[in-house]
Amino acid sequence: MSPMPELTSFAIPKKFDIAGLKLPALAVVQVYERQLKLHKNFSGDFGFRIRRTNPTNDGNIMRVFADPSIIKSGPPRPNDILNNVLPGDELIEVNHNPVALLSREELQKIIEESGNEILLKVRTVPELVHLCGRSRRGIRDEGDALRLSTNNNVIHSDFDSIPEDSRYWLIHSEGYTVCQVLEHLQNNKIKIKVAGTQMLVDRSDIDRANPATNHNDISKLTYINLTSAIHLLRKLNGSGFTYSHAGTLSLVSLTPSEEEYTNETLIDLFKGCRRDQMPSHIFSSAQEIYRNLQSGVKNQSIVFTGVSGSGKTSQMKCMLQYFCGVAGWTKSLPFKKLNAANTILDAFCNCRTILNKNASQCIRMYNLGFDTSAALCSANIKTFLLETSHLFRRTKYDTYFNIFDYLWIDSDNTLKDKLTLGTVGEQYEKYFIKQNFLSDENTPTNQLNILFDAFKRMEFSSSIIEGIFDVLGAILHLKQAQAVDIVATRSCFIRTTNAQTAASLLGVSIEDLSKAVFNGQLSQTTPNIMK
Repeated sequence: MSPMPELTSFAIPKKFDIAGLKLPALAVVQVYERQLKLHKNFSGDFGFRIRRTNPTNDGNIMRVFADPSIIKSGPPRPNDILNNVLPGDELIEVNHNPVALLSREELQKIIEESGNEILLKVRTVPELVHLCGRSRRGIRDEGDALRLSTNNNVIHSDFDSIPEDSRYWLIHSEGYTVCQVLEHLQNNKIKIKVAGTQMLVDRSDIDRANPATNHNDISKLTYINLTSAIHLLRKLNGSGFTYSHAGTLSLVSLTPSEEEYTNETLIDLFKGCRRDQMPSHIFSSAQEIYRNLQSGVKNQSIVFTGVSGSGKTSQMKCMLQYFCGVAGWTKSLPFKKLNAANTILDAFCNCRTILNKNASQCIRMYNLGFDTSAALCSANIKTFLLETSHLFRRTKYDTYFNIFDYLWIDSDNTLKDKLTLGTVGEQYEKYFIKQNFLSDENTPTNQLNILFDAFKRMEFSSSIIEGIFDVLGAILHLKQAQAVDIVATRSCFIRTTNAQTAASLLGVSIEDLSKAVFNGQLSQTTPNIMK
């Protein structure tokens, strides 16, 4: 019988009445623990500093990390693994004293009284095991790589007992379960055995399972199908990997970066590495692009795609951070300045939706310029296709652009009085989903001050900033003013006071504003901006 082509079904998975159908279990990730004996250096310390974190917001649960004082570029060497702490090392014991039982003062006292040497027990947190958990074999065996091969962390019971040529995944409403194909029948019917039960299913209900292999690249699957890709991503995520390659040019991010391990410390680990030395990571893709630039390949393009809320903007910011870290030695374009530009764009181009608390409503294109020595020297940011309908709420679950939320929540009385926002409160509250923000404990506050700081970092003058907020106030007053819905020649504002305020904020007369709104006629006179 000739092999059947791989089929893809976009139908809703069926609900089979069989007990025991569930996603295949994943084994617990094996985290390496190391015993270290450190000696005092010339600076009089042991080469690490203590960092305490509270990952669950529970004051009774603290995790203590031993961060190296100096981060070396490139992958850790075998000697570093045996004799030094690495980024991501969680501190378990100090001189045989469990850290979990010690207060900050007690821990510091033990370190200070350790003399010239100290004994540590550390372990790499699962989320960073692919960066710091290399085995203890030498460089020749490991290839001097940052990468840690993924262990095949599926609990093998039914999976291994089924011959590879008849091993498939049964797709169902709870996910997928390994099954054995017993016979191919007519009319695309398949006889299978799953969870100890034989049954007939459609060909579209099963996908070919792949052999158990250790890699983190979807393109290397023997049988590429949706179920196998999801299964690989589950294994990677269970092993602490948040990224996966999909061929030589594509990278899949498994999580938004609010909880992602992308910071300046990790930049030094990836700096100068080759592709075969790095794990799947946004920084590894950025490093490969930067190596191409250094090699003389002039133009490089990066495209971020995904559904709303998948983390496209966050990953883009991480890549910008990496380029500023590895190519910003001239300090002509620091990341703080690029981040300030992004803060402004987030305020004026993003809004809250049902899928995303900070959804981008336009396309952003970043052009980064590098000089002949591959140093970052310039940046140009363009926006396209702004969804202007978010000037006002469109659906029940959408809001205005973020800037209007900042203006209403965070502005002080001086700004509110200048824009006379008190007269638009009733209409604004009607269209502003107040309860969505007040019920969210994680809603950021003080965003308007952060925006003002970004304006200053981008060297916006006071007059320009005032003009921006005058326009924002005018938009709100025009919304409050409303208009009679008749032919344009007879249209007029319902609330003339708000219309007059909008005209004053824009520096035009009420007559010119009416002509512009209802007849599309723009005044040729220079606006008299309010001071």
